[in-house]
Amino acid sequence: MTGKLGILENDPTQDERGDRFRRFALAAGIFIAVISIAIIALRPRSARQILTPVPPETLLGALREGTPEFDSHQKYVTVEGQSAVESENLLGQVTVVVKGVLHNRGERDLTGVELRAVVSDIDNQIVAERVAVPVPKLRPKLAAKESMVVHVNIDPVPRKGVRANGVILLRGLKFD
Repeated sequence: MTGKLGILENDPTQDERGDRFRRFALAAGIFIAVISIAIIALRPRSARQILTPVPPETLLGALREGTPEFDSHQKYVTVEGQSAVESENLLGQVTVVVKGVLHNRGERDLTGVELRAVVSDIDNQIVAERVAVPVPKLRPKLAAKESMVVHVNIDPVPRKGVRANGVILLRGLKFD
């Protein structure tokens, strides 16, 4: 009787199995922790986080809407051919991409353009928005009589309600 127990206690295969089990348990625990952290970090933001106020100014030194200088140049800088496409990402968040063609029909080169893209519902209430600076971010300047395609991603957009409209608005201009 003691001989059999003594053999089992000193059996090296039992120790190897125990070590393998501990390594497997440790690896599984680390894997579960990493997945849990990823899920928490990538979960959808709540509706109150989506409707944060638009930053007052992202293109420093730009002419702002409502000023006489901006109003005099606004007729020469337009975003035309706008369209919005709605999709859902892998996390289940709704994303709207608004695209259009930015035209500089003026005589001066633009060194900065700030756009504000908004998604509104049927009641014309804004449900999501994003500020983008395609010039100088995508290209250093938009010369006189030049055009460029612009895309603004607005995400996440709240699921509730019907999204009826996505539009890009001119928000700021900066010249040489």
